[in-house]
Amino acid sequence: MGTLIGTLIFGAVLAVIASLIQKGSSGMPWWGNWIAGIGGALLGYWIAGLFGVDKTDGIDWIRWAISIAVAVILLGVGRAVFAKKV
Repeated sequence: MGTLIGTLIFGAVLAVIASLIQKGSSGMPWWGNWIAGIGGALLGYWIAGLFGVDKTDGIDWIRWAISIAVAVILLGVGRAVFAKKV
């Protein structure tokens, strides 16, 4: 249960950081941004594991950077999917 709550919180933080990096509205509802952040967290952990940098002493800066990059990409995909056609 603690892992689930931690992932939800980490996803929310990633969603905020990724939104700040992308600048401007993603065109998605807040829960869409949150899902992109959670996806960034989960995929970031997985990718960090592939590179062998998922377990380090202290703060895992590389895992954070990978997770943020994935969240930004997922927000970009969400922006493309939810873009309002004019």
